[in-house]
Amino acid sequence: MDAEKIGRRNFIRTTAVGAAGTLAAPRAARAQGTPRKGGTLVYGMEGPSDILDPQATGCWLTYRVTFQMFEGLLAEDLTKADVAVPPLIPRLAESWQVSKDGLTRTFKLRKGV
Repeated sequence: MDAEKIGRRNFIRTTAVGAAGTLAAPRAARAQGTPRKGGTLVYGMEGPSDILDPQATGCWLTYRVTFQMFEGLLAEDLTKADVAVPPLIPRLAESWQVSKDGLTRTFKLRKGV
């Protein structure tokens, strides 16, 4: 049999297996109802976090949890792929200044913070 030719039965079998695999694949879940405030957020992790104080932990699992709970004064702008050190962008701080000696930083917070 020529290696470049595929038989009718092999074609049908291969197509059927591919179609079955596609149909068996998990589908994206649809939104369930209207969003609402309150309730419980269930966050699955591979292990326990040690403490919920972002300044006192060194645990990666805790960082992942506290990152979802707290907002910092500044953040790194990770949308700029062409720079070695990402620039800082405001979060809770509207603006900031660094003293001439580099020892003091003054932050102006957003209204309502």
